[in-house]
Amino acid sequence: MTSGDGRAQYMDGMTWTQEEVRELKRLRLDPIRNTPAKFRLLVAHFLKPGASVFAVTEGDGPVRVSKALARKVRDLALNGDLDWVVGDGPRKEEDDPSAEPWTALLWRYPGEFAAAVAAYKGELEFEVQAKEIASGDRATFTRQATRYGPDHRPFVEAIFNRDAGLRDLRRGHRAALDAGDPATARSIGLQIAELLEGWVSA
Repeated sequence: MTSGDGRAQYMDGMTWTQEEVRELKRLRLDPIRNTPAKFRLLVAHFLKPGASVFAVTEGDGPVRVSKALARKVRDLALNGDLDWVVGDGPRKEEDDPSAEPWTALLWRYPGEFAAAVAAYKGELEFEVQAKEIASGDRATFTRQATRYGPDHRPFVEAIFNRDAGLRDLRRGHRAALDAGDPATARSIGLQIAELLEGWVSA
Protein backbone atom coordinates (compact mmCIF):
# COMPACT_ATOMS: atom_id res chain seq x y z
CA MET A 1 0.00 0.00 0.00
CA THR A 2 1.06 3.65 -0.25
CA SER A 3 0.85 6.60 2.12
CA GLY A 4 -0.87 9.87 1.36
CA ASP A 5 2.32 11.45 0.04
CA GLY A 6 2.93 8.64 -2.47
CA ARG A 7 5.57 6.74 -0.50
CA ALA A 8 5.53 2.96 -0.59
CA GLN A 9 4.91 2.05 3.05
CA TYR A 10 5.48 -1.13 5.09
CA MET A 11 4.59 -2.51 8.50
CA ASP A 12 8.20 -2.18 9.64
CA GLY A 13 7.96 1.58 9.13
CA MET A 14 10.54 1.69 6.30
CA THR A 15 9.57 3.48 3.12
CA TRP A 16 10.77 4.22 -0.37
CA THR A 17 10.68 7.92 -1.20
CA GLN A 18 8.64 9.15 -4.16
CA GLU A 19 11.84 9.58 -6.17
CA GLU A 20 12.94 6.04 -5.30
CA VAL A 21 9.54 4.64 -6.28
CA ARG A 22 9.80 6.38 -9.65
CA GLU A 23 13.31 5.01 -10.16
CA LEU A 24 12.26 1.45 -9.26
CA LYS A 25 9.34 1.65 -11.65
CA ARG A 26 11.61 2.99 -14.39
CA LEU A 27 13.76 -0.11 -13.91
CA ARG A 28 10.59 -2.26 -13.95
CA LEU A 29 10.99 -3.28 -10.31
CA ASP A 30 8.01 -3.50 -7.96
CA PRO A 31 8.43 -1.09 -5.00
CA ILE A 32 5.69 -2.88 -3.06
CA ARG A 33 7.01 -6.43 -3.27
CA ASN A 34 10.63 -5.29 -2.97
CA THR A 35 10.73 -3.75 0.49
CA PRO A 36 13.70 -1.46 1.25
CA ALA A 37 15.30 -3.77 3.83
CA LYS A 38 15.06 -6.86 1.64
CA PHE A 39 16.06 -5.10 -1.57
CA ARG A 40 19.12 -3.43 -0.04
CA LEU A 41 20.38 -6.81 1.13
CA LEU A 42 19.87 -8.22 -2.37
CA VAL A 43 21.71 -5.35 -4.07
CA ALA A 44 24.56 -5.43 -1.53
CA HIS A 45 24.90 -9.17 -2.19
CA PHE A 46 25.50 -8.62 -5.91
CA LEU A 47 28.04 -5.86 -5.26
CA LYS A 48 30.33 -8.37 -3.54
CA PRO A 49 32.98 -10.38 -5.41
CA GLY A 50 31.89 -13.80 -6.57
CA ALA A 51 28.22 -13.19 -5.68
CA SER A 52 25.98 -15.81 -7.26
CA VAL A 53 22.33 -16.06 -8.25
CA PHE A 54 22.21 -19.49 -6.61
CA ALA A 55 22.96 -18.03 -3.17
CA VAL A 56 19.79 -15.92 -3.14
CA THR A 57 17.53 -18.38 -4.94
CA GLU A 58 18.47 -21.75 -3.48
CA GLY A 59 21.50 -21.22 -1.23
CA ASP A 60 22.18 -19.52 2.08
CA GLY A 61 22.25 -15.93 0.88
CA PRO A 62 20.94 -12.95 2.89
CA VAL A 63 17.52 -13.14 1.20
CA ARG A 64 15.53 -15.58 -0.94
CA VAL A 65 14.08 -14.37 -4.25
CA SER A 66 13.05 -15.75 -7.64
CA LYS A 67 15.70 -16.52 -10.25
CA ALA A 68 14.23 -13.91 -12.59
CA LEU A 69 14.50 -11.16 -9.97
CA ALA A 70 17.98 -12.28 -8.89
CA ARG A 71 19.30 -12.17 -12.45
CA LYS A 72 17.69 -8.79 -13.11
CA VAL A 73 19.11 -7.24 -9.94
CA ARG A 74 22.53 -8.79 -10.61
CA ASP A 75 22.71 -7.23 -14.08
CA LEU A 76 21.44 -3.84 -12.90
CA ALA A 77 23.84 -3.80 -9.95
CA LEU A 78 26.87 -4.64 -12.08
CA ASN A 79 25.84 -1.91 -14.50
CA GLY A 80 25.75 0.66 -11.71
CA ASP A 81 21.98 1.26 -11.93
CA LEU A 82 21.34 0.35 -8.29
CA ASP A 83 24.20 2.11 -6.51
CA TRP A 84 21.70 4.49 -4.91
CA VAL A 85 19.99 1.60 -3.12
CA VAL A 86 22.96 1.06 -0.79
CA GLY A 87 23.50 4.78 -0.32
CA ASP A 88 21.25 7.55 0.98
CA GLY A 89 18.93 7.69 -2.03
CA PRO A 90 18.90 8.28 -5.79
CA ARG A 91 21.74 10.50 -6.89
CA LYS A 92 20.74 13.92 -8.22
CA GLU A 93 22.48 15.85 -10.99
CA GLU A 94 23.69 18.54 -8.59
CA ASP A 95 25.19 16.08 -6.13
CA ASP A 96 28.93 16.07 -5.48
CA PRO A 97 30.38 13.12 -7.46
CA SER A 98 32.63 12.31 -4.51
CA ALA A 99 29.50 11.58 -2.47
CA GLU A 100 28.14 8.92 -4.85
CA PRO A 101 26.94 5.88 -2.88
CA TRP A 102 29.15 3.59 -4.90
CA THR A 103 32.21 5.43 -3.65
CA ALA A 104 31.39 4.01 -0.22
CA LEU A 105 32.02 0.61 -1.75
CA LEU A 106 35.54 1.69 -2.67
CA TRP A 107 36.11 2.51 0.98
CA ARG A 108 34.41 -0.69 2.15
CA TYR A 109 36.35 -3.01 -0.19
CA PRO A 110 39.65 -1.18 -0.89
CA GLY A 111 41.67 -4.41 -1.04
CA GLU A 112 39.28 -6.05 -3.48
CA PHE A 113 39.23 -3.02 -5.80
CA ALA A 114 43.02 -2.71 -5.71
CA ALA A 115 43.50 -6.43 -6.41
CA ALA A 116 41.01 -6.32 -9.28
CA VAL A 117 42.74 -3.31 -10.85
CA ALA A 118 46.16 -4.97 -10.50
CA ALA A 119 44.88 -8.14 -12.17
CA TYR A 120 43.25 -6.15 -14.98
CA LYS A 121 46.46 -4.22 -15.63
CA GLY A 122 48.23 -7.55 -15.95
CA GLU A 123 45.56 -8.75 -18.37
CA LEU A 124 46.06 -5.71 -20.61
CA GLU A 125 49.76 -6.49 -20.86
CA PHE A 126 49.04 -10.20 -21.36
CA GLU A 127 46.89 -9.39 -24.40
CA VAL A 128 49.67 -7.25 -25.88
CA GLN A 129 52.26 -9.97 -25.31
CA ALA A 130 49.97 -12.53 -26.94
CA LYS A 131 49.98 -10.40 -30.10
CA GLU A 132 53.77 -10.01 -29.95
CA ILE A 133 54.23 -13.76 -29.59
CA ALA A 134 51.82 -14.44 -32.44
CA SER A 135 53.80 -12.12 -34.71
CA GLY A 136 57.15 -13.64 -33.70
CA ASP A 137 58.38 -10.53 -31.86
CA ARG A 138 58.37 -12.20 -28.46
CA ALA A 139 59.20 -15.69 -27.21
CA THR A 140 57.29 -16.08 -23.92
CA PHE A 141 54.85 -14.35 -21.59
CA THR A 142 55.94 -12.41 -18.53
CA ARG A 143 54.83 -14.33 -15.44
CA GLN A 144 51.78 -12.80 -13.73
CA ALA A 145 51.07 -13.08 -10.02
CA THR A 146 47.30 -13.25 -10.57
CA ARG A 147 45.27 -13.70 -13.72
CA TYR A 148 42.21 -11.51 -14.23
CA GLY A 149 39.05 -13.52 -13.60
CA PRO A 150 35.31 -13.44 -12.77
CA ASP A 151 35.90 -12.38 -9.16
CA HIS A 152 37.72 -9.25 -10.35
CA ARG A 153 35.29 -8.25 -13.09
CA PRO A 154 32.53 -6.60 -10.96
CA PHE A 155 35.03 -4.23 -9.37
CA VAL A 156 36.74 -3.24 -12.62
CA GLU A 157 33.47 -2.87 -14.52
CA ALA A 158 32.08 -0.71 -11.71
CA ILE A 159 34.85 1.78 -12.49
CA PHE A 160 34.50 1.56 -16.28
CA ASN A 161 30.73 2.08 -15.99
CA ARG A 162 31.42 5.46 -14.39
CA ASP A 163 34.23 6.73 -16.60
CA ALA A 164 33.49 7.41 -20.27
CA GLY A 165 37.15 8.25 -20.90
CA LEU A 166 38.24 4.84 -19.68
CA ARG A 167 35.66 3.17 -21.91
CA ASP A 168 36.98 5.10 -24.92
CA LEU A 169 40.54 4.04 -24.09
CA ARG A 170 39.48 0.40 -23.77
CA ARG A 171 37.90 0.55 -27.21
CA GLY A 172 41.12 2.07 -28.54
CA HIS A 173 43.16 -0.67 -26.89
CA ARG A 174 41.01 -3.35 -28.50
CA ALA A 175 41.17 -1.62 -31.90
CA ALA A 176 44.97 -1.45 -31.74
CA LEU A 177 45.19 -5.16 -30.92
CA ASP A 178 42.79 -6.04 -33.75
CA ALA A 179 44.92 -3.94 -36.10
CA GLY A 180 48.06 -5.83 -35.08
CA ASP A 181 49.65 -2.79 -33.42
CA PRO A 182 50.86 -4.01 -30.00
CA ALA A 183 53.00 -0.91 -29.41
CA THR A 184 49.97 1.39 -29.58
CA ALA A 185 47.93 -1.08 -27.52
CA ARG A 186 50.62 -1.10 -24.82
CA SER A 187 50.72 2.70 -24.75
CA ILE A 188 46.95 2.88 -24.35
CA GLY A 189 47.07 0.14 -21.74
CA LEU A 190 49.46 2.23 -19.66
CA GLN A 191 47.03 5.15 -19.82
CA ILE A 192 44.19 2.87 -18.70
CA ALA A 193 46.32 1.53 -15.86
CA GLU A 194 47.18 5.03 -14.65
CA LEU A 195 43.52 6.12 -14.65
CA LEU A 196 42.40 2.96 -12.84
CA GLU A 197 45.08 3.52 -10.21
CA GLY A 198 43.69 7.00 -9.72
CA TRP A 199 40.27 5.58 -8.92
CA VAL A 200 41.46 3.11 -6.31
CA SER A 201 43.98 5.45 -4.68
CA ALA A 202 41.68 8.46 -4.49
